[in-house]
Amino acid sequence: MYGWVKNDGMTHPMDHLLRALRKDARTGDTEVQTALRVAAALPARVAARVKWVRTVDRSVRLRLDEGPVVELGSADRLAQKAYALREVLSWYSAQRASAEYVDVSVPDRPIARPIVAQAAL
Repeated sequence: MYGWVKNDGMTHPMDHLLRALRKDARTGDTEVQTALRVAAALPARVAARVKWVRTVDRSVRLRLDEGPVVELGSADRLAQKAYALREVLSWYSAQRASAEYVDVSVPDRPIARPIVAQAAL
């Protein structure tokens, strides 16, 4: 299920949130607005893979389906963070590797932790 996770820990499906926002465009829920701004800033291929977006204490984190947890930090410079994320994901794809965690909170210095295969015991 694709969705958005609020501070209360409950998963709220993204389509449900979009319908709710369309009904009440003046919603005061800044968490919902932030999640939607993040989703809108991401390239379409990446946005389609977003499993959830979590906002806690003005820090934004998302999870990609069959992909890494992504730390965005604050909800500013989203275009630059989205570009940095796309570049990191493209690099890993070209290497035929995967990342388990990507931090683009400082978009000109992204950090990624690769998935390391466990050695057979």
